[in-house]
Amino acid sequence: MTKQELQKELKEKIKEGIKPSDIKRLKRSKSETALEKKLEEKEVFTEAPEENTEELKTKISQLEQQILELRLSKIKDFGEYYEKKTELENELTSKPILTEQKNKTSFLTADPTFSPDYLLLL
Repeated sequence: MTKQELQKELKEKIKEGIKPSDIKRLKRSKSETALEKKLEEKEVFTEAPEENTEELKTKISQLEQQILELRLSKIKDFGEYYEKKTELENELTSKPILTEQKNKTSFLTADPTFSPDYLLLL
């Protein structure tokens, strides 16, 4: 078989998406239909039926609306959480000062030898 005959044979057998190296393998192990099935499996995009486009569009818009509502509720939840957290932090930072002052005065008043004049010195 000459080079020209081989090229002619390859051009006859070549279909869109089939490489010449696949044709050589075809002679050994695969049938033509197997290669076509393999090509169909590789296709990523499939044609969607045009009947359901309106239904799909409404479903998409409903899902987008649900996503927005969920985002809004999560933002509100976070706002409430953040407010509560800042309140607790403020309460925590202000409480030790009050307890320290109470401890000082309770210590002073609990002492029987304590004189009220000593408080004036503080």
